[in-house]
Amino acid sequence: MSEVLYKEESFQIIGILFDVHRNLGGGFSEIIYEDNIDLTYYSKLLENQP
Repeated sequence: MSEVLYKEESFQIIGILFDVHRNLGGGFSEIIYEDNIDLTYYSKLLENQP
């Protein structure tokens, strides 16, 4: 089994994807998920700013 290069970053991204799917559920078009992933990602970045 190969080692994950960016383990922490990968974990955070997968967490965002699960959050979006949990909030929206299924049945939406791809653009809806894409926009929500962007918003979630950037809001988490802002939370971590000093």
